[in-house]
This record gives sequence, structure tokens and C-alpha cells, in this order.
Amino acid sequence: MEAWSEVFHEFQPALWEDHNSISLDHADLVRLAQRVAHSLLASNLDPPIYCADAYYLAKLLYYYNRVVTDLRAELKAALYTHSKQLVSFIAGMANGNCVVERVLRDTRR
Repeated sequence: MEAWSEVFHEFQPALWEDHNSISLDHADLVRLAQRVAHSLLASNLDPPIYCADAYYLAKLLYYYNRVVTDLRAELKAALYTHSKQLVSFIAGMANGNCVVERVLRDTRR
């Protein structure tokens, strides 16, 4: 409760009132929950909360990783010389990204 109270007062989301209740905008509710999740007073959420945009970017980077991994083999077989920047970029992308893997694992999609 202390974490919620502290984060709520710090964040100060807009409240919506009708005749029967007071509520938060959905986007504000998600941001508030994420701030509470990152608060030192709150225990870790399992799974953590990721927005749809984070999932989309993780899927996109995962796809690029697969494409670059295939390109890496083709570049090795090609006869012409490649720039060091291109080879370095492809090697870096082919290594993958632990953040992408964590988002995909935690969203379980």
C-alpha cells in the first residue's frame, strides 16, 4: 500500500468521475502500475508488465535477428569484399538481444 500511495502522489494521474465511481484512464493505469512495479518498495511482478509497443518491438527485433542470421551465411559464401561496418552490424544483430528474449518470454506470446 505504501508503494501505491507514494507512486500515485508522485505520478498524479488524471481521475475520471461519474455519478457512481472514480476511475483512471487505461493508459494512466498501465503507467501507474509500471511505476509501482519499478518502485523499490514493491516486490517484483511476475511476469513484469510490458505494453503492446514493447512486445511489437521485441517481435520486430527477433525477426531482424533471424533475417540477419540467414544473411550472415550468404555473406560468407559471397565472393566480393564486404565493408567492415556491414560485417560488424550483421554480427551484432545475429548475436541476438537479451532484452528482446526477456520481453517475449515474459509476455508468453
